[in-house]
Amino acid sequence: MIRRSELEKEVNALFDDLKENDYIIPTVRMILKPTFSFLKPFYLTVFIVSIIGWFIHSPFDFLMLLTIAVFDAIGIFVVTFASSLFMYNANLLLLCLSDEFKKRSYLCNKWYRLIDKAQRLCTIGGILATLPFLFFINWGASVPLWSWFVMVFITGVSMNAIFHPYLTPEIVNFISKVREGSVVNFGENKD
Repeated sequence: MIRRSELEKEVNALFDDLKENDYIIPTVRMILKPTFSFLKPFYLTVFIVSIIGWFIHSPFDFLMLLTIAVFDAIGIFVVTFASSLFMYNANLLLLCLSDEFKKRSYLCNKWYRLIDKAQRLCTIGGILATLPFLFFINWGASVPLWSWFVMVFITGVSMNAIFHPYLTPEIVNFISKVREGSVVNFGENKD
């Protein structure tokens, strides 16, 4: 829990950190790297499930293997794209902040904890949703794609809902003033 006044101080500290810290402007590759890290268990699950499903249902049918690979590639692209859109702005902001600020920031620590929980939820949920289908149908390999897509969507909406209360009217007003370039510090206007 955090009080409104503490949140306002943290937002001031965040913008002070951005002003004082000589950060490297992140490249797209740097921004997407945490997303790919988040999705490593997904990539591994899809690969293993696809190979096992192929061996169980149609071994030595290389056309089926190629078909599974194409559908997996499309699904991986969709899930990666959706995850990248969801995490892009947060990753960008976190890359611009100093490590000292990230260690002491309530909101940064909360974000990291939520990402860790979301990764575990998606991994465990994706594997549990896949296992029954893997042994009974030929297209069990496509189940991790859909389960992860649904779980990424659910966790994205959940995380937005969790962080929404921190957008107090004062902070929203402050952010709009930052966009205009007319703010020096929280509660102060540039003259």
